[in-house]
Amino acid sequence: MAFGLLMLSSSCKKEEDENKGLPTVVTGENCEVHQVSTLISGECTDQGDSPVTQKGMVWDTQNEPTLEKNYSFSNHGAGTGSFKSSITNLDRNTTYYFRAYATNTQGTAYGEVHSFKTLAK
Repeated sequence: MAFGLLMLSSSCKKEEDENKGLPTVVTGENCEVHQVSTLISGECTDQGDSPVTQKGMVWDTQNEPTLEKNYSFSNHGAGTGSFKSSITNLDRNTTYYFRAYATNTQGTAYGEVHSFKTLAK
């Protein structure tokens, strides 16, 4: 039993080490969903161990969008603060997943994934 507890403790430490120095980002709730557009928001609340060079939103029709795997993304520049992305040219009656991101020299951090469905008519 002690071995299992040791493994759990070690596993948690590894995750903390992976996020060390990354920015902190929060995904806002979406609003104003239309047939082919929406407005989504996020906030970079802490830049981590180095300045944030890029922040914004990433979205896709598949869950867990990233800068490497996405339908599209927005770039709202460097630093901390809140931002909004007006997204257009979306498919009607389609579910999209989105989240905020921020990048510094340590890597890219992502906020929680949220979703919305565009209107059919």
